[in-house]
Amino acid sequence: MYTFSSLKLTLISTTIAMISTILGASCVLFIKNNLSIKYYKIFLGFTAGMMISSSIWSLLIPATELSDNKLTNLFSITLGFILGALSFKLTDKFISCIILKNNLPISMSLKKKSLIILSSALRNMIEGISIGIAFSLSSSQNLTGSLAGAITLSIAMVLQNFPEGFSLSIPLKNERISTLKSFVIGSIPGLLEPLGGILGIILANKIVSLLPFILSFAAGTIIIVVIDELIPECNSNKSKNHGTIGFILGFILLLMLEIILN
Repeated sequence: MYTFSSLKLTLISTTIAMISTILGASCVLFIKNNLSIKYYKIFLGFTAGMMISSSIWSLLIPATELSDNKLTNLFSITLGFILGALSFKLTDKFISCIILKNNLPISMSLKKKSLIILSSALRNMIEGISIGIAFSLSSSQNLTGSLAGAITLSIAMVLQNFPEGFSLSIPLKNERISTLKSFVIGSIPGLLEPLGGILGIILANKIVSLLPFILSFAAGTIIIVVIDELIPECNSNKSKNHGTIGFILGFILLLMLEIILN
């Protein structure tokens, strides 16, 4: 059962996280020209590194720590990861069908952009659910440590969302999408965080046992998107080093945030 206090804390935390994403995406409004191939590959790699790092530190590792029953947890995480990967493949085929049905140019770039935004939106919603559950449980159990953990989780999401919004909107602009549209599309994942928070706090007692599955499902989706779409793009046009540098920077940034906030 959630309280008004836990609901208020969840809404405040997820709204700040949403604003952080929007502020990150707004950086594209101040960039006049498209990035050179060199910097474009760095940003793609940076996005890939952040997505992989967040999948590990924000999704998979927390999923392994949520249950004392190791066998059940292993099954839930494995099943969630596999179904997440399969859902990406189905979404990939669905988007391809839409492109063909509407006689749009068969562009891997178009598919890539759609899948990256969808996977980022899914991750943000699930992170919002995690925040809602954390605040709901800390309130119902009246544990100072649990409340501190929920606040730390919220801070991590806020700090993580700014570079995420930035790394989503910049490559979109380079794909000949208008500056305003790049900003709006880059902001979309953040808009789902408060919705996830509300769902998490309302359903906390009902879905807490399913959280390992939910977290690993999101991780499976995100990691396959990176492997299938981002990494090949980073390694194209003889620019492997630039994409690799960006990947390392993105991965380390979230790793540092995790270590500092822990």
